[in-house]
Amino acid sequence: EKMSNQLAEAQLDMEQSDLAEDAEQVRQLLKNLVTLSFDQEQLISDLNSIQIQDPKYQKIIALQHKIKDDFKTVEDSLRTMAKRQISVAMVINKELENININISKSMNRLLLMNQTFYGTSKNQSAASSMQYSMMSLNNLALVLAESLDDMQSQMRQNSQKKKSGSCKKSGSCNNPGQSKSGKGKPSAKSMKDLQDALNKQMEAMKQQLDKQGKQEGRGKIGQGSKMSEEFARMAAQQEQIRRMMQKYGEELKQGSVGAMGKEVDKLLKQMEQTETELVNKTITKQTMMRQQQILTRLLEHEQAEMQREREQKRESKEAKDIFEQSQGDLDKYNKLKQQELEMFQFVPPAFTNYYKLKVNDYFYKLEN
Repeated sequence: EKMSNQLAEAQLDMEQSDLAEDAEQVRQLLKNLVTLSFDQEQLISDLNSIQIQDPKYQKIIALQHKIKDDFKTVEDSLRTMAKRQISVAMVINKELENININISKSMNRLLLMNQTFYGTSKNQSAASSMQYSMMSLNNLALVLAESLDDMQSQMRQNSQKKKSGSCKKSGSCNNPGQSKSGKGKPSAKSMKDLQDALNKQMEAMKQQLDKQGKQEGRGKIGQGSKMSEEFARMAAQQEQIRRMMQKYGEELKQGSVGAMGKEVDKLLKQMEQTETELVNKTITKQTMMRQQQILTRLLEHEQAEMQREREQKRESKEAKDIFEQSQGDLDKYNKLKQQELEMFQFVPPAFTNYYKLKVNDYFYKLEN
């Protein structure tokens, strides 16, 4: 058994080492994707601010070509990763294809309008293709961020297993943080509070964008690395709430409130839509209306959860009187009863036969 434990620990160490190596690679890929996204965003801003006759236009062509070359290195690593992780392979390959198509379109459109007779025009078509490539870069960054979170979670679990020494055999212990009683499960109140805080942050960001007059006052796209970080942070917060809601919904479906579990699916889709818009740095009036709907539904879930808890507290079982008779008491009672019968059955000799028959008939009926 000692050798078996040593082998289990060695296997756990190897798994931990592989996870650490993969996590570092994913972290570097994520950093490169974010850098490319910021570079593409800056290039879109520069292109929208100049006319084609501006000397900076030639520099933009060169920088877009550089983004195309830099992405090739990232693409190779992502395709290798997709072969190892089948669960995200389809998403990765789809976004890589979109990026290649839109970067090529932007280059072609930049070169196509690189003519003197387009001098006073702005190249909106190339900017549009750049915008689509940036969206796909952001989507890939989200996929990698989720993958990195999963790896870090697995590494924490492995560390806990090794520390506790309770997982000598595969599958012999529960995941850390997962109690047998179900404690630690997400509550509707905690999700509602988190969503409320996020909605306030998004409203403040929208007011800031409106004040700055971005996109003709509609507050559509935020420029600058600081604002981009804010959008990324809010997208991560919405993703966290969605994951909590997903776990909450699974528990509802397993219980006796399956109808509310179906309602959770609608909420998850709305949250995913918000995540996509935040990743693409978009906050519109429709976005905020959707966020209010999400908050309202979470409030309804909180109230329903409180009602279920009250009903569970009120549930009780009526006490039943249980009479337990010992065998000794029963024997004593039967003995006394027999003595009384024998006493009453005693008939004085003076009785006539008629009364003797009556008395015997009475005791016969009494006994039966």
